[in-house]
Amino acid sequence: MTIFNGKVVDEKKFSKKLDNTLIVTTSDDALVPLTEWEFGESEESLQLPGFKVVRDNKSDCKRRFKIICSVLVIVTTFVSAACLGYFMHRGLNSHKPFVDTVHVRFHEYIRRSEGHDTPESRIDGGFFEQVEIQWKGKQYEKIGVPFFIDVKRATVVHDFVHIWTAIVDHDNSQCFVIPLNQSITFPPEVFMEYLLKHRDEYKVPSFKVERQVHRVVTPPLENLLELGDIIATDCHFYNTYKLVRADEPFAMSKRFACRFSGDTYSLGGAGYPALLLIALDGCL
Repeated sequence: MTIFNGKVVDEKKFSKKLDNTLIVTTSDDALVPLTEWEFGESEESLQLPGFKVVRDNKSDCKRRFKIICSVLVIVTTFVSAACLGYFMHRGLNSHKPFVDTVHVRFHEYIRRSEGHDTPESRIDGGFFEQVEIQWKGKQYEKIGVPFFIDVKRATVVHDFVHIWTAIVDHDNSQCFVIPLNQSITFPPEVFMEYLLKHRDEYKVPSFKVERQVHRVVTPPLENLLELGDIIATDCHFYNTYKLVRADEPFAMSKRFACRFSGDTYSLGGAGYPALLLIALDGCL
C-alpha cells in the first residue's frame, strides 16, 4: 500500500513511532490510529486529503497513570519489606517470654481421724495456672496460682538470676520471699520444654502434695533491690517479708502468733517432684 501526498511514500519506510496519534476524518466519522510514520519533522508535515492529525490526550493520561501506579507499587514494596525486616529484627531480639495455661493435677493422702492405725484416703484434684517463662536475659518464671482446697490465690516468681522466690499476694497486698531452691525447681528452658511435652492434659502427671511449715520474719524488708528488679517491681507497693522454715533453730525460739497464721500458699506446678504448699505458722 502507498500513500500519495505530492510524493510517493513506501509503506516499508515507516519507522518513526508516533504513540497516541490518530488520523481523524474531517467529517469526524471515524478514528484511524497511525502507529508509524516517516514524514519527519512534525505532525503538520503529514498532509493527507480529507484527514487531519490530532493527539489522543485520553491515551496519554492512561499511559501516565500506569507509570505512576507502577512507581507507587515499587515504592510500597520497598517500604513494606523494610518495615517487615525491622519488626522481625525487633521481635527476634526482644526475647518475649513464653506464656501458656497449664493444667496441674495433684493428689494428697489424708487421715480422716487421728491415730496411726487409721487408713489414709487419697484426694485428687486439679487446677489451671497461668505461666510466664523468660529463658533469655532476665531468667525468671511467673506462675499464677488460683484458689484450690485451702490454698490462697497468689503469683509465684522464681528469679534465677538473683536466686529468690517470691509469693505475691495481690488480694492482701503482701509479699513473702524465700531463697530459690534450684534442686527442685526446673530452670526456665527445662520448664518450658516440660510444658510443651505435656500440653495434652491427659499426659500431665499428678503431683503429690507436700506441705511445709514456715514462719514470717518481721518487720518487713526495707530494701527490695537486694531481691532483684523482677521481684522488687512486683512487690514494690506491698509489705515484703522473709520466710524461714519452722524446723530451723532460729524459727523455733521466737515464734508468736500473728495475722498470717493459718494462711497457705502454693509454689505451683513449676517442675517440682511434688506440689509444694507453704503453710504460715506465726511470726518471728
